[in-house]
Amino acid sequence: MNSFKHAERLHKALANDPDTRPFADRIHLLPGEPWRIEGQVDSIAARRKVIRLARKSLPTGYIEDGVTLSPALSQSDEDLAKAVRDALREDSSLAGVRVLEPGMHPPPVNRPWVGVLVRDGIVHLGGWLHSHADKAVAEGLAWETNAARDVDNLIHCEPRRPRSDADIAEAAMTLIHDNEALKDQPIRVDVDPGSAPLHGQVEDAQRRSLARTLCWFVPAVRQVEDDLSVRRPMR
Repeated sequence: MNSFKHAERLHKALANDPDTRPFADRIHLLPGEPWRIEGQVDSIAARRKVIRLARKSLPTGYIEDGVTLSPALSQSDEDLAKAVRDALREDSSLAGVRVLEPGMHPPPVNRPWVGVLVRDGIVHLGGWLHSHADKAVAEGLAWETNAARDVDNLIHCEPRRPRSDADIAEAAMTLIHDNEALKDQPIRVDVDPGSAPLHGQVEDAQRRSLARTLCWFVPAVRQVEDDLSVRRPMR
């Protein structure tokens, strides 16, 4: 099968998925070693699904991810970096993590830290944290600024073990419960491979949508299953 046929197959897969359908014509396949997917989408859900569908459609084990997000907010690289640093410092689950300002050196070994660098709207995270859940929260907070085109998460963790489904659920719960609009809502995220099943109740449809979005901010989430009930449905 030639590259045109692979591109046609991928386009069909994107057009058949409701989250990626609006962006199917914006996604471009570049054959090579490795194959590369490029384009821009308007949601985290679509971005994750583009890569997932590409891996299913193409005959290659590794695909270089060049899909970026069209951010809701426009900020300079300097302002975006500051917004990410502020979000990291303000999150209670990362208390004790040193967030470096530009030019600062990392702390001594075994002290958790995060550095933030932004270039062309892409947030690069580096440092060392205790757990994969903390690493996922840090990336989620960068996405939550709504001004990042992409997040490159290069934070290291100890112990060096594979990221678990429990880490995904813990990170999603942290982002939800630390959000001012959701912290008093009885929401639960269960453990499910690659998915974030949402259970519980929210006050209104806007909070329901926000909870779904925050789950997509967590790395490795490939599907959000929404089982939330709404106390006051939109009329």
